[in-house]
Amino acid sequence: MVVEPDIRPGSPSIRVLIIDDEEPIRRLVQSVLTQHGCMVESADNGRAGLHILLQRDFDVAVIDLRMPDLGGSDFLRQARSIWPWLGIIILSGHADQESKANAQRYGVTRVLSKPVQLKVLLESVLAEAAEKKRRVEMSASQSMDHLQDQLLLLRHFSEQAIAADNLEEAMSSLSMG
Repeated sequence: MVVEPDIRPGSPSIRVLIIDDEEPIRRLVQSVLTQHGCMVESADNGRAGLHILLQRDFDVAVIDLRMPDLGGSDFLRQARSIWPWLGIIILSGHADQESKANAQRYGVTRVLSKPVQLKVLLESVLAEAAEKKRRVEMSASQSMDHLQDQLLLLRHFSEQAIAADNLEEAMSSLSMG
């Protein structure tokens, strides 16, 4: 079952960055994802991928493990430290148990082996994009809860200070909180 992205007029597309040193793989993946409404960019190594990520926001990165200049494992480590919410899928011909364990340390659960069924890749990209959206919304919700707690404290302190009869009482009530 292929899950179609929820793309309606005015809704944002899923933004995908493909990082693979094999041009035919990049072109094929880009073509399939673009046909399904995704906005796709690509890079031929991890260093170029990091440069692109510094300039634009993406929902999902599809990365190969072995590439010249900066491989997938190094890219993964650096990308996770800067963009913890980024959805990441590893697509590699060298996906062994060690690389899967390393990927899991960085929160990557989708490790696909080449050659990959394009239907499986598309479903993985859509699922990873949905998970990224949930992570971002949950983080924003937690931030709002924290902000509300802080505003409640400020309101409490302000009310006590305003109710004070003189400056000394106001300062005292603020320090006692």
